[in-house]
Order: sequence, then C-alpha cells, then structure tokens
Amino acid sequence: MLEILKINTGDDIPYAGTSLQGYITTSYDKLVEAFGQPDLERGDKTTCEWHIEFVVYDEDEGEFPMYATVYDWKVDETPYGEYRWHVGGHSPDAEDLVHQAMDNMRLSDKVVA
Repeated sequence: MLEILKINTGDDIPYAGTSLQGYITTSYDKLVEAFGQPDLERGDKTTCEWHIEFVVYDEDEGEFPMYATVYDWKVDETPYGEYRWHVGGHSPDAEDLVHQAMDNMRLSDKVVA
C-alpha cells in the first residue's frame, strides 16, 4: 500500500493524460476541506475539478509523485450535496489515494486534543 507523504494541489499539477479510474461519493465541501478550492471551474463537460499531486512512499520503489483529478461530469450545475465524483489518474492507485486522503481527513477531524 502506498503511504501519502504530502498532498499538493493547483493549476500547475501535471494532470494531462489522466482518465477515469473510479469514483468517490462525498460532498463538495468535504473535497474543499481536503484539497482546497477547485483548480478548474466550468469546463467543457465539468463544472469544477481538482488537480492533485500525491507524493507517496512505496517500500520497494521509494518516494515518487502520483497524480489524480476529482471532477463532476456532464452536470448543469456544480453538485454541492452528496455526489458520486469521478476520480481520474494514470492508474487505479489514483482512486485509492483520493479515498485514503479523505479517510485520513475524517479521522483527523475526530481527534480530540
């Protein structure tokens, strides 16, 4: 399993060539909490999109970047409630990393100092 060391987002993340790898059902607000404001708004077939770089560690391969996108698809308005968001990437690991990041965020919200 890949361990997330760092998460970067922004327009400068190289997301070209990503394709659908899976889905995550969550709300817009939870995505903003995890990844910040969307990087792309109102595209051709999307109303918002996040570009994400995960710096990950693998026991065999060491540290390296992996890229993912989270986006809506062919909807008229940005979905703000629970929605089945599309997850793009270069491999199925992209979907796993998005889920892992969201799960880690939920766990950290439950930590009481």
